[in-house]
Amino acid sequence: MRRLRGPESRCGEQKPVPSILVAVYLFLFRDGQVLMLRRHNTGYEDGSYSVIAGHVERDERITQALVREALEEAGVRLYEEDIRFLHVMQRTNPDGLIYVDFFFAAERWQGEVLNREPSKCDDLRWFRLTDLPENTIPYVREVLMNHWVDQSSFSEYGWGTLYQRRLARQQGSMVLRTSPVLRLVIRPLSPSIKIK
Repeated sequence: MRRLRGPESRCGEQKPVPSILVAVYLFLFRDGQVLMLRRHNTGYEDGSYSVIAGHVERDERITQALVREALEEAGVRLYEEDIRFLHVMQRTNPDGLIYVDFFFAAERWQGEVLNREPSKCDDLRWFRLTDLPENTIPYVREVLMNHWVDQSSFSEYGWGTLYQRRLARQQGSMVLRTSPVLRLVIRPLSPSIKIK
């Protein structure tokens, strides 16, 4: 948590203002498969599979960031009307950073999918939802798998007790807790996307 000048507490002292990072994730679907990218040389989850993703820049709308990342990472052009919202997740990393992640899906785009960032991605290919790589980033896997099961559109990840977080780090995973309070049901992408 960065120490910024925030509102005063009842005792007159300054409260720290939390830093929250915002990221976007795109599930591109084709013929019942999802496009996955293996991270390389980034300093975060290198060797693990994720999807098209990135941080939202200052003064950028979330959907603009998604369109930008799709072009930068996979060379495809998206139109905002072809993007479907799936899920939002508040998560904390072991390093203490707090994220709000927005997950979207698309089945239509323009251009051929190709690796536009070979210095950050050493593999880009399509996987069936039932055959995701073992080394998929855990919170990405959770959204991919759990969204189709319970249609929840909100979850919290990594917010277990300190003991649970330490244990999860030792086991190489994080704690996922879907909020029982906020359970929004959204319509499925299309009948063509099925888990087989």
